[in-house]
This record gives sequence, C-alpha cells and structure tokens, in this order.
Amino acid sequence: MSETARRTGNVGCCISVPKGPISGALHTNLIEMAVHMQSLPPKSFEVANIAYKNALAEVERVAELEQQFNGELPQTA
Repeated sequence: MSETARRTGNVGCCISVPKGPISGALHTNLIEMAVHMQSLPPKSFEVANIAYKNALAEVERVAELEQQFNGELPQTA
C-alpha cells in the first residue's frame, strides 16, 4: 500500500455528515484539515491524525447536543 493510500484510509473514516449548523460547519473544517494533512511528513501526519480523530469525536458530541436541543433526542441527566 502506498503512503498516499495509507493516509487516505486513515482520514475521514466512520462519521456521518452532521446535519446541525454548528456540527456541520465543524465537520466541513475538519475535511479541509484532512486535505492539508496529506502533505505532512509521516511523523507529523501521525500526530495530526490522532488530533483529527479526537476532533471527529467532538463533532459527533456537538451533533448530539444539537439534536437534544432541537428535541430530536431524549435529554439525559
């Protein structure tokens, strides 16, 4: 597997596109970040990829909060 193929496989996996205004904007920014990550040297890419995956988890959390706020999900304590 080429370096580019490996990198492409690591970035942007496993998340649905958020529908809320805030989570959607955050997701769009992360897609742009992923594109720029492709030009990083391998070690820097690995660090950026960890940060990227953590940021994706936060986008999902924001999307859940948006759904709760809009009454689409039951609120938790």
